[in-house]
Amino acid sequence: MKLNKIIGIIAGISGILLGITILIVSIMDIDVPKPIWAIFSVVCFINAIGNIINYKEGKNDRS
Repeated sequence: MKLNKIIGIIAGISGILLGITILIVSIMDIDVPKPIWAIFSVVCFINAIGNIINYKEGKNDRS
């Protein structure tokens, strides 16, 4: 159970940092190479999967 909380915290923090990075890059109109955008999208996808798994496990703990 403690490991799930740590994974959830890591997923949340990485999602926040990645979101802020994407916002700054978009607002500042910085040219980012396509491989970096591919890395951003893969990290966001993994983060979303982690959030869904943690939500389902947390939902089962409350029931």
